[in-house]
Amino acid sequence: HVENRAKQAWAAQKLRRYLAFHRDAVRAWRTGSLAGSQVRALVYVCNPFSLCGGHGDRTNGILSTFILALLTNRAFFIDLDSPLPLNVLLQPRRAAPDVAAAAGGVAAGDFLLDWRLRGGGVGLGSHAFY
Repeated sequence: HVENRAKQAWAAQKLRRYLAFHRDAVRAWRTGSLAGSQVRALVYVCNPFSLCGGHGDRTNGILSTFILALLTNRAFFIDLDSPLPLNVLLQPRRAAPDVAAAAGGVAAGDFLLDWRLRGGGVGLGSHAFY
């Protein structure tokens, strides 16, 4: 059990650092303060012009892209418009007061990880493929 707790503590610490990095990257993109910084992003894209497969393939692609973003220190976003925009079905999770206190640097009600490429994270305008 001690070994499992150590692994969980490592994963939680890594995720906390990543969430802080992601918040800083989103803030830099929103404010346009990218001058001199090397903030990189990795975006999972599924639109009507790409072959994304079924729900299982998409879930696998999203998780794989997130893990790759974690391992390569990149901000992670999802741009999924097909068959309908993902944010119609899902919204990023907001931090509850106890989660915000544990996360450090997160206010209650803030998004823990704003993965939305449009209408959220980097605030790009919507693309219409229809």
